Amino acid sequence: MDMYSGALRGTVKLNARPNYFNGHFGMTVQIPQAIPIVGGINFGGADIDMTITDKYWEVAAGVYFQIVPDVPQICIPEVCVTLG
Repeated sequence: MDMYSGALRGTVKLNARPNYFNGHFGMTVQIPQAIPIVGGINFGGADIDMTITDKYWEVAAGVYFQIVPDVPQICIPEVCVTLG
């Protein structure tokens, strides 16, 4: 699922059956793919995972960010130039 022209990209995965539920929710912040050369650079995101059964439950969460984003390269046969 994308919002704001792809600047926010989310994922949702759910698994449910009797006495069991498992889910993953994630979100990343990035430059939209439609922007030439720098499109797709990821700045960070957050994830939440959970499992709930009739005997126990677990919840885990994480936040991450890139201090230095990946620097894209322009490649022409046998020559690559790093931008930046």
